[in-house]
Amino acid sequence: MTTAVPKGIEIRVFELLARLKWLTDLRWLALVGVVCVVEFCLLVLKVDLSRRPLYSCAAAMAAGNLIFVYSIKNLFAKAAAYTIERRAQAAQLIANVQTVFDLFMLTALIHFAGGIDNPFNFYYIFHIVIASMLLEPFHCYMQAALASALYSGLIILEHFNVLSRYNIFETAACPLGLLKVAGYAAAFTTTMIITAYITTSISQRLRLKENLLLETNMKLVDLDAKKSEFVMVVAHEIKSPLGTIQFMLKSLTGGYSGALIDDKAREQITKAETRAAGLLKLVNDLLDLSKIKTGFGAKEFKKLSFLEKLKKAVETINVQAQAASVEIRETISGKDEDFIIDGDAEYLDNVIINVLSNAVKYNHKNGTVDITLLRKDNSVIFKCKDSGIGIPKEELGKIFDEFHRTSISKKHTTNGTGVGMAITKKIVEYHNGTIEVSSETGSGSEFVITLPVNNKRTEE
Repeated sequence: MTTAVPKGIEIRVFELLARLKWLTDLRWLALVGVVCVVEFCLLVLKVDLSRRPLYSCAAAMAAGNLIFVYSIKNLFAKAAAYTIERRAQAAQLIANVQTVFDLFMLTALIHFAGGIDNPFNFYYIFHIVIASMLLEPFHCYMQAALASALYSGLIILEHFNVLSRYNIFETAACPLGLLKVAGYAAAFTTTMIITAYITTSISQRLRLKENLLLETNMKLVDLDAKKSEFVMVVAHEIKSPLGTIQFMLKSLTGGYSGALIDDKAREQITKAETRAAGLLKLVNDLLDLSKIKTGFGAKEFKKLSFLEKLKKAVETINVQAQAASVEIRETISGKDEDFIIDGDAEYLDNVIINVLSNAVKYNHKNGTVDITLLRKDNSVIFKCKDSGIGIPKEELGKIFDEFHRTSISKKHTTNGTGVGMAITKKIVEYHNGTIEVSSETGSGSEFVITLPVNNKRTEE
């Protein structure tokens, strides 16, 4: 069975091949430049250059470039025959070989055209700039080291007369000082122009990608908002009939309808009622999530007591806790007025209920839930630590994802939508707060929610 290759890898390989082709085009221009400069120096400046070694280098460059052109075309033409990994490796190999080839050719040309005195040693710079576009960082550093070694080796060998020196300046028709000044000025100017061309092409590509990413991101945001609105509408339409179904089933099992039901039928109806209640819970969660994501129903924050909200939530959850043989213990550090904050009462109720409900639901029999509420500077901190099943470390980063349930929670209970903690996180962030979690499998979890006391928001 073949695994799907991420589109991003294919795009990167295609871009690398396109840049390699661009480099072969640049090499043809460099060859024309070499011929023009050699003939200009010979015919106009009357410099005593030897055509044979220089044109031998040019011929080697042309032959090498033809090989590179064929190799790149072969990778393009036989894309279907190679795996994406093999194409990526081949493209990187060609890029490295091309860079090494260019550095050796440049060193040879500099040697035969003046060696130590040749001012065009600046050209090593844009070779490394090109390498940074094509290669991985480590390979780029290795190419920079090779360039340094080649030029350093050249000037050392020429200095100690191991290699013959080609003194081009003393044979020129124009004055020596003027020729040197003109040579260095030409070398520096052309290096700056070529480097500017290369870096500009890079920045233009990056800006184009940035604009495309921004445009794509805006489209995704718009689609996400439309999806949330659609979910909200559908969930709202489903909520009413589901509530009716649950009420009718409850009237049957509770004996309110007056119908006579045997035990087997009652058992089946009870199961149906449980399923309906679960669906209704999912619909309500979807409605809450959609409202938060779309900003629907955003109200002006008002002063409220987080402590009072917490106490009422504990009273509600205690019924569930007693049924599961779980003890809830409270530690309040501060006065009532310390826990007055700006917020939305309905949303904060949702946060507290979600956290406490999960702490009880995913606990062990005779387990505990320790609640701590304290004031620190301009923030209220709410901690909830349970002695339950915990969360695997590799899944800690996913528990706030929509519809995600941990592998261990699925084994513990089949009930759950995986939406509750996503809603909790969004509400906390909506209140400019933070939520953190720490856990170990089998040793329970601790959620820490920090909310600012002063948190103004006007009605939208």
